[in-house]
Amino acid sequence: MTSTPHHGDALAAQRGRAPSGTSAMPPVVGRRRRLPPATGIAVADRDDPDMDGIVVVPREFGAGRVVDQLWQRAARLPIGTSLIGLTSADGGVGRSTLTAALGGLLALAAMHPVLAVDATARPWSGLTDRVRGDGGTLWDALQAVKTGARVYGFGAARSWTRRGATGVYALTAEPQRTPQRRPPTFTEAVQVISALGPHTSAVVAELPVADVSGVWRYLTVVTAPVLVARASVDGVRHALHLLAQLRAGGLDAVADRAVLAVVASAPQPPREVRAVCHQAASRVRSVVRVPFDEHLARPEPVDVRRCRRATRVALVALAAACMPDSMVPSQPAPTRQSDAGLRHAGGSPTS
Repeated sequence: MTSTPHHGDALAAQRGRAPSGTSAMPPVVGRRRRLPPATGIAVADRDDPDMDGIVVVPREFGAGRVVDQLWQRAARLPIGTSLIGLTSADGGVGRSTLTAALGGLLALAAMHPVLAVDATARPWSGLTDRVRGDGGTLWDALQAVKTGARVYGFGAARSWTRRGATGVYALTAEPQRTPQRRPPTFTEAVQVISALGPHTSAVVAELPVADVSGVWRYLTVVTAPVLVARASVDGVRHALHLLAQLRAGGLDAVADRAVLAVVASAPQPPREVRAVCHQAASRVRSVVRVPFDEHLARPEPVDVRRCRRATRVALVALAAACMPDSMVPSQPAPTRQSDAGLRHAGGSPTS
């Protein structure tokens, strides 16, 4: 089985070794899990036969069928087939934070790069605080794509991206507005995603608020549309109104595939939120309530392993709900304990 260049980098990161040209990353400590056989899934490591087809579930995520199945499904994602788009009916609901957290979680399990993208067309970016480090911005990636530079593998993208604590790559917003640089438009961001997506296990894209031109049409091509709502009665009801408008606009398929993520901004959300979430459950594919978490509430880089247990459980459920239905693993093999680290294209809503 032939390994791709970025596959080698993913394996290096999973073992705590840095890919070429990057700084060292701490190893992932957890339980070894052997992947079930799957045609066309490159998981072999020629340098370490003992780790052939092995992924590691970080110990912070514990054991259990949901966790193990998510890791196996994420590890077996075919390159260029998973595009998760996060949008919302309102602003300020936590899309940037959830983009970084979801991308960071998938990066722990996927065997190829996972890319988080700020496609909001804003000169400021919540993703900038959530994934810090050196690198370019979405503008740099756009210029490379526009000049006709063909992207071979994911290697070229490393100079444009930031690297998160769990290995996720991030394309953040361009803060400058000068004759030489500016924030890319939403359509231009889609160009970049289309160019880099085929070289990733998954792209997690923070999209503009759903009333922005082009977002509705783009939701028809994402594999997992995620609607983010604030954990309040009004917040969830606004998301339900958005779903109703999608169906009224003929986008029933989008509404049927949608995952509703209800994000708490306070330790104790109103009791009535549970009732409206229950009401929403019959209108979307899945409803996931993400509890308040001090780590996610602070404007600092996101490392999902530092979240409290209830938040990790919710993020696992959200990631599992975003997996393609076809990626259902076979019966998992026994887990082995280990101390070693291992380890992808718009129109107006009213047009």
